[in-house]
Amino acid sequence: MLPKVTTPFEALPVYSPEKHSLNARELLDVDDGILHLSRKVQENAYLIDEYIELGRLLRKKGDYQKAFLLHRNLLIREDLKRYQQARVNGELGYDYLFSKTKDYV
Repeated sequence: MLPKVTTPFEALPVYSPEKHSLNARELLDVDDGILHLSRKVQENAYLIDEYIELGRLLRKKGDYQKAFLLHRNLLIREDLKRYQQARVNGELGYDYLFSKTKDYV
């Protein structure tokens, strides 16, 4: 019997907000979520998913430039996994889309 062959996408881990102590997207107050996630990433700079969520909250608040800069700076990190690079690229696209401008380049 032949072993099951997985596609590259099946092998990628799926982001699950349940893994984290706080699901920032479900917070009622965006400012509290930004404050909490800012503290978490200051304590541990290797929390890539928290950085991505922080950028999402900044964008939700309307601070598109900070969200764009945060997501763009994540792309230069060498410790990003492929699925994290894909998420960050998607978030950058949303940053451009919601800001309705392209002058952050």
